[in-house]
Amino acid sequence: MSGQDDKLKSAYEDLERDIQRLESATLFATLAATADIKSDTKDLTVIGKQNLKVGMENLSVGKQILSIDIDTNVRSKDAAAASKESADGVKILIKMYKDRRREEDAQNDDGKRASKKVKDSGAKRSATLNEVKSAFWSPAEPVIQFQDIENSFVKGTFKWIEHEENYKSFLDGTSDYLWIYGHRGLGKSCLAYSIIERLGESRGNKPRTSVAYFFFKEEHGELRSVRNMLSSVVIQVAVADEKYRNEVAADLVRPNGPIPDDDDGSQIWERFFVKKFSKDSEANLFLVIDGIDETDPDGQAKLFKFLQQISKDEMNIQVVLSGRPEMNAAVEILQPLMIEVTKEKLSERSGDLWRIIIARCKTLSKLRQLKPFVRKKIAVKLRQRADSKDHLSLISCEPRPNEIQVFSMWSTCCDVSMRSGGKT
Repeated sequence: MSGQDDKLKSAYEDLERDIQRLESATLFATLAATADIKSDTKDLTVIGKQNLKVGMENLSVGKQILSIDIDTNVRSKDAAAASKESADGVKILIKMYKDRRREEDAQNDDGKRASKKVKDSGAKRSATLNEVKSAFWSPAEPVIQFQDIENSFVKGTFKWIEHEENYKSFLDGTSDYLWIYGHRGLGKSCLAYSIIERLGESRGNKPRTSVAYFFFKEEHGELRSVRNMLSSVVIQVAVADEKYRNEVAADLVRPNGPIPDDDDGSQIWERFFVKKFSKDSEANLFLVIDGIDETDPDGQAKLFKFLQQISKDEMNIQVVLSGRPEMNAAVEILQPLMIEVTKEKLSERSGDLWRIIIARCKTLSKLRQLKPFVRKKIAVKLRQRADSKDHLSLISCEPRPNEIQVFSMWSTCCDVSMRSGGKT
């Protein structure tokens, strides 16, 4: 048994030795492997660090790229928005242009139609006015008289009329009549002219309000006729008031027809004044009649009868009459407001008389030939002799002074020339 035990023991010992060797080998192998792993780990660590560094750099670059991408994206969005706005703006401009073209085309079409309509309307108005003028034509041409007075009128004169209480009351409608009277040569026609101008400025621009006038002149037969006066006024109102013009033209073709040649003015007055300017009418008329004392006697009586009807029927007519004081009694029947033209009103310092004398000395051909200082002396002399009727007539608005007036002025001129030593 012991021999077996030795063999067993020896085998056991060999086994232990082999186990130890195996353990040692395993240990060494493990150590070697560990060393290799450690070395590899170091290498991996270095590589990892390098990779980490590269990763960090890549991350930084990535952040920058991301920032650039974000900024680029924002800019792209802004550019897209701007592009969209620009596109929208272009669309708006195109739309505005097209709309404008359509408007212009429409306006051109309307303009063509309106132009045609205006031409047709203008032709119709002219035709209607010509009918009225033809029906009421007369040899009397107050427009020519008006222009003559206008040429003789001295600007800045007769402003005092605006301060007359009765003139203010007349404008306020207190009375239908204003009577202006004064002696011959005091410039009543010029005053009438200034009133026509003032009424035209203050009243003539109101709807359906007309200002008409007539200057009676005893030396011209056609300018003494009341019928001619009424006919002239109808034409003047027809020029200013389209509705009145159309009504008059229509009235002329109705059963009443044209005005008879033998009418004394009664039909004209009734049909084209009483009916057209009734208190229920929209039409209004301011009528200025100068030189009422120079009408023919029969016509004068007829005229006062017509004028009385204005107040009686409450017609929309107001009348300014001017003439000489001899007419006061006849005019009283109208119970008018009254204004007297006197030398005192004309002779106020730096007033109308002086302005008119200076103007006449400058405009009359014979006096224009004189030297300025001589003309001034003549003006002073005329001013001093202003209470003489002959000299007072020099301030009237007659278009051409008569021979007596020129002789009177020339004699004054010679008188002054003699005193100045003949230096003319």
